[in-house]
Amino acid sequence: MRRILRINGAPARGIGMIELIIAVLLVIFLTVAAGTIYLASNEAWRGGQIKLTLQQEVTRAQEQIGRDVRASRTLDSPASDELFCYDETGATLAHYELDAATDRLLRNGTALVDYDCIGVTFTTGLTNYTVQLLLEFEDVNENVVRIESTAMMRNLDLESYPTGGF
Repeated sequence: MRRILRINGAPARGIGMIELIIAVLLVIFLTVAAGTIYLASNEAWRGGQIKLTLQQEVTRAQEQIGRDVRASRTLDSPASDELFCYDETGATLAHYELDAATDRLLRNGTALVDYDCIGVTFTTGLTNYTVQLLLEFEDVNENVVRIESTAMMRNLDLESYPTGGF
């Protein structure tokens, strides 16, 4: 004799094959959706970290150039992508140039930043005691950081300049 389990007078039912397949498919769908969201947010975070690192490196380069300009006694920019900073004896403190072969901004022959420099412009004022600086760098994800600033020498001998001061 077959016994039927009854709950509240009605025969109890188990989970059928269709319900089980639907439940498994629903779990798979939710797992794939959660994984996709996790991977997308992780990729966005990683891209943000790369851009942040690029921004920090470009700022560090700008600060280094500013320190060298402020420590200089004279400046010379024979080309828009080249800058010489000299001390009071005429010795070179720093030589900045854009290396066309590697797209790196060099300071005394060494890469200042390990990212592609897509634009650098050094513009000295008429009296050669200020430098207008434009830096543009790009990372592997094609994020671009552009900084414009002005640096002025501290060690000025204002009598040697034709304007006699500011």
